Amino acid sequence: SGSVSDKELAYGIAEINHLCKQTQTPVKLIQVDTVAHEPESISSRTNKFHRKACGGTYLYPAIEKAYERNVPFNAVVVITDGGISSEDLSKFEALNLKVIWLLTEKPHLDFNVGKMQSIKLS
Repeated sequence: SGSVSDKELAYGIAEINHLCKQTQTPVKLIQVDTVAHEPESISSRTNKFHRKACGGTYLYPAIEKAYERNVPFNAVVVITDGGISSEDLSKFEALNLKVIWLLTEKPHLDFNVGKMQSIKLS
């Protein structure tokens, strides 16, 4: 999400790096604000990245960009402050894949529906 702070984004990326180490799985990062940017490879060794997205957020275009660029995926991890429309949320739910929401600000939001799980970053 382009609306999270640099500090929150760095913390979220660190969590994803940890996930990469645990699962031995590389990740494609798609930064998104009002548009989705090109997919970037990140792994457990990634410790720097260039921020491209800042400002308002429409999250689902990242999924559309993954499909457009033939990026295979069987799960989605989203770093967000929780500012998401119900339409966007329903599109993620319709993926019928594991979606992990790393929430930076609004711990009262509950995205635990179906295969989706929300985790408060602290």
